[in-house]
Amino acid sequence: MASTAPEYLDTPALPLGGLAEHLARYVAERADGLLPPAPGPGALVEDLCGAAVLRARLGEPDALDLVDQAAAHAASTNAAGVWSGPGLVMTSALIAESALGPGRTSLADDAVGWLAVRARSLSRRQSVRARPGAPLMVYDTVEGLSGVGRVLLEVATADTWLRGAPAGGTAQRSVRTCLETLTAILAPHDGDWPGWWLPASDHPDPSRAHPTGAALTGAAHGVAGPLSLLAAAALRGVVVEGQREAIRHAARRLLGWADTLPGGARAWPVAVTGAQLRTGARPVPAPFPAAVTWAEGTPGIARALQLAAAALEDDALHAAAGDLLGSLAARTAVLPDRRPDLFRGVAGVMHAALSARADGPVAREQGDPAGELAHRAAEALLPMFRPHAPYGFTDAAGNPQRLGLLHGAAGVACSLADYAGLPAGGIGWDVALMLR
Repeated sequence: MASTAPEYLDTPALPLGGLAEHLARYVAERADGLLPPAPGPGALVEDLCGAAVLRARLGEPDALDLVDQAAAHAASTNAAGVWSGPGLVMTSALIAESALGPGRTSLADDAVGWLAVRARSLSRRQSVRARPGAPLMVYDTVEGLSGVGRVLLEVATADTWLRGAPAGGTAQRSVRTCLETLTAILAPHDGDWPGWWLPASDHPDPSRAHPTGAALTGAAHGVAGPLSLLAAAALRGVVVEGQREAIRHAARRLLGWADTLPGGARAWPVAVTGAQLRTGARPVPAPFPAAVTWAEGTPGIARALQLAAAALEDDALHAAAGDLLGSLAARTAVLPDRRPDLFRGVAGVMHAALSARADGPVAREQGDPAGELAHRAAEALLPMFRPHAPYGFTDAAGNPQRLGLLHGAAGVACSLADYAGLPAGGIGWDVALMLR
């Protein structure tokens, strides 16, 4: 389908929600057809899955064909979590089928089966571990049980045809495996080190790790990911022994590590070292812009605390989480304005704020901090739109974005569709972002 630069870009009177919808549809049009060459099979799978999820989000039936194309390339990539390779294909299939209904041949049973095997494998890896700590691949959102478990939880509990299909029963059994393993990791432990502390030797790059190891904080690779899953499951009535205590312990740990950046915004360190855990020394917050990204910073962590507060019915914790987002909204230069994507860009801030806003005041004119933050993030995305770019968005240096969901324009477009209030169905395109 041919695309031209939208005329609305020169129409300042068009409301921001209308702009957001047009931008989302513009990216989706660019994703309709032959994709340009990718630097490798992994990038091609991410582009195809991004196109599939975005077009499913907008109700386009060809989304399932794009999933089929992605599956043909996924075998040559490494199997990890739900954000790359086969796991991303399986998750994209579930998102698209739940939104559109099954295609010629439903992939739902195979997709949930793959995720169930991954859940058992990762849980066993942790159960036979002979030393303290938990590797990232076991528990984190991008590669581990948090992302896998969150997709399984939604299949098992969301009001879609999947819940009543065989896939739903498999998901119900498998999500408990994830919850039991993550509950054991987040539960209180003897001594100074929390269960998600990672020894330096287990770090993906030991040469860059602190010699005393570290406990990571963020939504992508830290404790905010499993905390979000445990809280989301509790809110849906899926609870294993010790889960609520684990939620409370992890939330208190996180709150204790927050500090204030210059200008007043609250932020976290990316990691708390073993030495700091042992001595009680105050960890230094991550520098800007990491401190205000979904992956590592306040938006993802604050939302995890908000979910924990709802699961525990803890008003004080809920107020603290709201204050964290409010401290971001109050700053004038708070957004990571060099890139638009979900992972470390403006769209991630916007979507975390939109998710938080669902638990707060309904109308933006009420001045709720989450709504204000989402509005400012949407405004910040507009200058990053470039009609000449392959998928409409570039970073601040003019580098074009690929189409992927987590790191590319498809995720930006899906977030803009949500900001515009376009109707959506199924388990939701953002299921593995740990924000609801």
